[in-house]
Amino acid sequence: AMAGCLIRNPDGTEQAGCRRAVPTPWRTFVRTLHLNKVFANHPRFRSFVLVGTPLPKKPIFQEAISGAFMLVRRAAVEEIVGPLDEGYFLHCDDLDWCMRFRQAGLQILFVPDAEAIHYKGYCSRGRPIRVLWHLHKGMIRFYRKFFRNQYPAPLMWTVVLAVWARFVVLAMGCWVKRLVYGKPTFDLPSLDGLALVTEAPRLGTEDKMWRSADAHRFRRLRSDILGRFPPSAQRRPALSTLQKPKYSDDLAANLRKRSSRV
Repeated sequence: AMAGCLIRNPDGTEQAGCRRAVPTPWRTFVRTLHLNKVFANHPRFRSFVLVGTPLPKKPIFQEAISGAFMLVRRAAVEEIVGPLDEGYFLHCDDLDWCMRFRQAGLQILFVPDAEAIHYKGYCSRGRPIRVLWHLHKGMIRFYRKFFRNQYPAPLMWTVVLAVWARFVVLAMGCWVKRLVYGKPTFDLPSLDGLALVTEAPRLGTEDKMWRSADAHRFRRLRSDILGRFPPSAQRRPALSTLQKPKYSDDLAANLRKRSSRV
């Protein structure tokens, strides 16, 4: 019912999160304290991050994949699982969806021989602390939604405190970095990544899954993103007429074909 591919960083390395276990409160506790490194061979102390482990040679089922590239069956969304939870502003909504798919008895497929490059974080460089805030707030929502009744209260509160402590440390790092190096600049090797944003308002009128409110939200998002690029980037050829890159259609078709063989 859901499938994802191998997502790589621009340098060719595997991007964290494209295949992963569900970050339960215990797994998060283990990763935060680096217990997975202390007890490297103990199954109880394994990290939920699978980057660094050998890639499978064929499509396999995973607990979760990245929201950067997902293919889902329309029938599963409309009749069983429902859309993404809009209570998440940024991040963790893909994990929430994966959890709900699995709770409904549906499988999540990871296809390693289909690949995509994801320019992660380019659009959020201008407001890193705000993005970190919503990321950690989404993590707390995820834990409380799915694990509140499965773990003892002391462990849950420990995990919540660890999450917010992590936010404080990372936010301070961003603040210091901005003081030292100044406001970050945008240097995208390609503006193809903005094509999906420029196409979004048209999707709002063509697809019944999109509501007019969603189209309006994406128009504002597009204006906000383009407004953060320097004038030299905005003068690159035909931003207003960018079309969805052809390779993304080819990749989606290839992934559907391979998924159907499993």
